[in-house]
Amino acid sequence: MRLYVTSILLFVGTVLSAQVFLQLEKYENPVAEKYFIGDYIIYKHADYDDGWRKERIERINLEAQSIMTSGSFVEISEIGQVRTYNGGVKAAAMSLKVFGAAWLVYGGIAYVGDNFDFGPDTAAIGLGSLAAGWLLQKLFYKNTYKIGNRHRVRLMDTRWE
Repeated sequence: MRLYVTSILLFVGTVLSAQVFLQLEKYENPVAEKYFIGDYIIYKHADYDDGWRKERIERINLEAQSIMTSGSFVEISEIGQVRTYNGGVKAAAMSLKVFGAAWLVYGGIAYVGDNFDFGPDTAAIGLGSLAAGWLLQKLFYKNTYKIGNRHRVRLMDTRWE
């Protein structure tokens, strides 16, 4: 029994400690965003502007301070901006927009069918919900971090050696 427990603890200890990852450190935020092998990173090159790239991290090279993505090798110093997306904000914004659209559609159907008074109060609820959902998505859905003095990208190695 001791042999099983010891071997399980040794195995779990080596698996948990074998971590090499890319870390996005945000200004005045103690919680860093971590990208492991197999994760997707959305970034823009620092030297030339060819748009946003969304690529999967296939390998991390600590000695060269670079990552191998599905398209190329990228040195950490070449990353100019990193973009992250917030899925919870997208879901909330979509819910507000669907509610607003449904409110206006059902109000219009009731106006045509039952002689319902489709007044400014009914329109304000539907349009306000649509506007709130659109504004929420535009303001809070994506975050762009410019790499420099305030934000930085580092390669981390937390393996036991």
